[in-house]
Amino acid sequence: MRSKRDFWKAQEDWSRRKHLILRYYLKPAAAKLASVSQDRSIYIIDGFAGRGRYKDGSAGSPVHMGELSDECSRWSSPVQLLIRNVEPNRKTFAALEAATAEWVAIGHYKNINSTFQDALSNLLRECATKPLFVFLDPFAPKHLLVDDVDPIMNRRTATEALIVFHTPLVFRTIMQVASSNTAPDTRESSAQTLDRIYGGNLWRDLLSQTVTPEIAVECFANSLLTRYPDVFVCIHGVVARKDTMAKYHVVFITRNTHGVALMNEAFVKEQQDVNSGNQFAIDFEEEERWNDFVTGLFAIEADAPGKVWIREELVRESIIRRFGIRLQKDHLQAIKQLMDSNTGPRLVPLDGRKTKAGTWITNDTTRLVFQLAP
Repeated sequence: MRSKRDFWKAQEDWSRRKHLILRYYLKPAAAKLASVSQDRSIYIIDGFAGRGRYKDGSAGSPVHMGELSDECSRWSSPVQLLIRNVEPNRKTFAALEAATAEWVAIGHYKNINSTFQDALSNLLRECATKPLFVFLDPFAPKHLLVDDVDPIMNRRTATEALIVFHTPLVFRTIMQVASSNTAPDTRESSAQTLDRIYGGNLWRDLLSQTVTPEIAVECFANSLLTRYPDVFVCIHGVVARKDTMAKYHVVFITRNTHGVALMNEAFVKEQQDVNSGNQFAIDFEEEERWNDFVTGLFAIEADAPGKVWIREELVRESIIRRFGIRLQKDHLQAIKQLMDSNTGPRLVPLDGRKTKAGTWITNDTTRLVFQLAP
């Protein structure tokens, strides 16, 4: 594990990919969030901002957000990003101030020398009823607890959060608690840490099963859904470095259907960027891609047998289960092919109409049911 001192020497693969995701999402999302703001301004909080730039000169998230704010202000229908960066360490904060001085001078960009937890209540009062996007990338999982997220997601106005879940370390901690070789005091201390990270003891159910990193982060997502039953929670793994298969997971929380689709597109575009450099290349042959979609769609039916789906809801559920893998249009195409299939398990529209060629014309409100028998 890298030390905090080493972390800021140069930008790792993970950091580059994280920043691509932020830019790919926030650019289209800014316009949508601004549409519910009277003065077309939205708040962005970076709860663990860091230096702003790495020591090799490459940009961190605060600089990327400053550059994005410049771009949004030049649109024909301008959007003002009100950016708030939080950083507790005084030396790191001084570097952050230097890296972002040009945007601080404009007046809508502020750096706050504080812990995220201590700064949050004042920030939420300042945001009032404006749309809010919160980016939370703690240096270690113990620095961000689920309780810290409550004041954010309990807002009733447009609010979204993107959380970096440090899966490798959380997974190792779970394995430490599960091991009979762990000293009792260490096991108890680690268990208490996990209680705080997960916001309860739901993770303890993992001790009686074979656990993978993916199961560990899915448990975190379920903890969030238990707390905020009206939100969508989407998770996606990002390889930490090209020389290792260890993954962080990014957890996106929103109440907005469009937010799910836009963040999914951001992940797919980021992956395409990475693939163009021949790193972490992930692709499917057409038949394998189709089989992957079909498997995912019928897993949805297995979890809710006989349910009548609205097409928009089924697309969203399919995206969440294959989050960041394929574009929304691919999910729509898979659903259309299952509707147009004449044999085997398929989707049957309860409304909509057929063309002369026998294919279905549907829209977001079309009702669908799965037909499993040939």
